[in-house]
Parts: sequence; structure tokens; C-alpha cells
Amino acid sequence: QRSSVAPSEVAEQPPVHIAMTAVFVHGFDFGTTEDQLRHHFESVGRVSHVMFQGKGAALVSYNSEDDARRAVSTMEGSTIDGNRRYVNV
Repeated sequence: QRSSVAPSEVAEQPPVHIAMTAVFVHGFDFGTTEDQLRHHFESVGRVSHVMFQGKGAALVSYNSEDDARRAVSTMEGSTIDGNRRYVNV
């Protein structure tokens, strides 16, 4: 059955805000450990989780959007164990 509610009677929903707290990191050495990534990326904020996405790639999650933005702006091209890494949201 069709709804009998007119479009003008449907309550408008507030916009949904999706927090962007994870950054995608790639280009590091395949032997890099979770602890090494966590330590490196905690220099800009509190890391809540590190999840490897294959060889040389990971998602680094922060507790806040501000920390994730700071990581993107300051960590791009940083090095760990002599390898450059690339940081994207």
C-alpha cells in the first residue's frame, strides 16, 4: 500500500555528519610493524587503531578528526626506516 503522508508532512532530517578519523597510509617497507606505525603517527595525535591493508599500506585511525587532518597535512612524505610514506584521507 502507498503511504498517505504528503511530502510536506514528512519531517526534515538534520544532516548526517560522518567523522573522518582514518587516514590511508602507503609506501612504507613491508617489514614495518604496527607498533612502528603507531609510534610514528602518534606524534600528531592519539591513534586508536592501525589496520594493515596489504603489503606497505594501512589505515591509521585517530580519536578525532582534528588529529586525522593534522596527520594528513604534516605526515605526507615523512619517513620511517628510510622509506617515504604517503598519507591520504
